[in-house]
Amino acid sequence: MVYALYSEGVRQGGINRSRGEPFFPLAYDSDLMKNYELGYKSSFADGRGRLNLTYYHMAWEDYQLQTLDPSNVELYRPRNGRGGPLLRTKDTSCMRSAMADGHRQPG
Repeated sequence: MVYALYSEGVRQGGINRSRGEPFFPLAYDSDLMKNYELGYKSSFADGRGRLNLTYYHMAWEDYQLQTLDPSNVELYRPRNGRGGPLLRTKDTSCMRSAMADGHRQPG
């Protein structure tokens, strides 16, 4: 069997509570991920063996990137909702991956 899949996902934007401009943005945008997957699944030797191959391509627009602010002492000791990682958006990001697995029973 050969198959193909296309899907999209969105992560909502938000506000950086601990610190903002000029070093980090006060808010960050939503990001959009487009996922492409192409695969092959097979069995052989009267069902005693199988071979699966998959290729993934994921592309983000306005990718949300978690950033640490080393000048913020509260970052390392978050209390009362202060400190912690900041988010910003990056133009694009891409990931490509391939997987293969197989098995054959003796017989």
